[in-house]
Amino acid sequence: MMPDMPNGCALELRKVVASYGGETVVKGIDLSVAPGEFVSLLGPSGCGKSTTLRLVAGLERPVSGEIIVNGRDLTRVPPNQREMGVVFQDYALFPHMNVARNVGYGLEMRRKSSAEIAERVSEMLEMVGLGDYRDRLPGELSGGQRQRVALARALATRPAVLLLDEPFAALDRHLRSRMQHELRRIQRLMSVATIFVTHDQEEALAMSDRIAVMSQGVLSDIGEPRRIYDDPASRFALDFIGGCSKLPVTVREIGETAIFCELKGHDTLLEVQRVLGFAPVVGQPARLALRSNQIRIRQAENPDENSCPVQVKDKVFLGTSTEYTFDMGGYPVEAVEPSSNRDIAISAKALACWSKKDGWLIAQD
Repeated sequence: MMPDMPNGCALELRKVVASYGGETVVKGIDLSVAPGEFVSLLGPSGCGKSTTLRLVAGLERPVSGEIIVNGRDLTRVPPNQREMGVVFQDYALFPHMNVARNVGYGLEMRRKSSAEIAERVSEMLEMVGLGDYRDRLPGELSGGQRQRVALARALATRPAVLLLDEPFAALDRHLRSRMQHELRRIQRLMSVATIFVTHDQEEALAMSDRIAVMSQGVLSDIGEPRRIYDDPASRFALDFIGGCSKLPVTVREIGETAIFCELKGHDTLLEVQRVLGFAPVVGQPARLALRSNQIRIRQAENPDENSCPVQVKDKVFLGTSTEYTFDMGGYPVEAVEPSSNRDIAISAKALACWSKKDGWLIAQD
């Protein structure tokens, strides 16, 4: 699956297949990354995203397929000859080496001159804001500082591709957010093609030029973050990114531009303009999937919107927004409203409304 393909490629995976322990874990992946592009591999544990990164790094061998970097076939080339910068989840810093030696280690292995190493190390440490920490050992640094040392080391050799395997997993929420911005600043400054492995959808949405959603060893969807969120190409992408409420409906009418459905227990017909992953027929049970940000709370019906009476069952104040849980005819539905809007009391009755362009008709689970 290769939609939304950028022009020009720093990295190409062509029909790459990999097995582990007799099980095929990467199943014919096609993926391209443009020079300077930041692509996230997003998916649950065991979907094959870390294996894919290790294949690119040369730490695993594919059963078949090709790995091309800047037009050169590196499929059978050893890891130390691939011009890759890698940052692992645990950073893998050498505890007995100070910061400067950790950053310069890859350059030492490439037998660069002492003067070149010193200049490059100083440049990288200034770039990551650690110029005053060059003589410290990793054990004397905070988690965020160690992460920046690992990033500086990965970039010091001027890699063709930067590979990041969940590098923020050990950081607290506040530091993780700060490091996300810092990483993107540095990555844009270096203009290096980057693959970023994560299971955190918010992280992928915030950082990526494109997201490749992985499921059971295949790419379920790939595209720009807003397109992936607003118009997912697969049922898995819909479920995994953003999440949604799923209401039981029955298909009552199939028009040229919309499907008309009846919510179980209600007489009102709901108009749905998008169908995902199946071909509905009249009389068929199905599900109406709605994201929480698509639903708005109203006091009166609007003919341009779908609407259904609800009762507020719970609410959670989140600062700039408030998350409400409704009972819609016996089915739980979540909605997010700006906290600047009126506050709605628990047990209050209202109308849940959404645009007829929003939501998806999906097959019954």
